[in-house]
Amino acid sequence: MNTSTTVGKADAKSVKQVARAAAQDAADQEARARGEAAGEVVEPAFIVVKTRPGVERFCRGGFAFCLEPRTLRLDDLTVEQVDAITREGMLTVEYGVDDAPAQAPGQQA
Repeated sequence: MNTSTTVGKADAKSVKQVARAAAQDAADQEARARGEAAGEVVEPAFIVVKTRPGVERFCRGGFAFCLEPRTLRLDDLTVEQVDAITREGMLTVEYGVDDAPAQAPGQQA
């Protein structure tokens, strides 16, 4: 039996909430490491994932990762996938926001 979850509009909000919370935690940890107060984090639109140094390949959340960064749009992931990927110690995750509206392939800004 296939138990995979399809992301609907309601689930997309949950994915963003999980990613926002993980991004906030990461930003707060970095701020504390620099001796600064924790700041406000904007809602991420995507994550960039790669394996930690020394790990050639690692799979999590239905994706295979390597040392080369892989960008995943949060709208394309389930809450479970975001949670599994962002909590995995063998992976490094960076959060990104869209600076400009998406362009169709082949269009110039």
